[in-house]
Amino acid sequence: FEQSGLNFPGISVKTRDSVVFRAKHWLQQHIQTPYSLERVAQAATASPRTLLRHFKEVEGMTPLDYLHRLRVERAKQLLEVTLID
Repeated sequence: FEQSGLNFPGISVKTRDSVVFRAKHWLQQHIQTPYSLERVAQAATASPRTLLRHFKEVEGMTPLDYLHRLRVERAKQLLEVTLID
């Protein structure tokens, strides 16, 4: 069992964090793209189920919830710019 990786939790944390990092980066770069869990998972090099699990562990929300927050923040920024002009 020692070679299975069960005694090395840091490896899974690093993998989990890199999956979430890649997913967040893809979502930020494709904020206007229609949401597809499968596409985000592909970009993060993980299965949809693994992505959901890791994303919730790290961010406390789903990738879709994260995307909604990104979009709301973007809308706020656009409104602020519009109101200034």
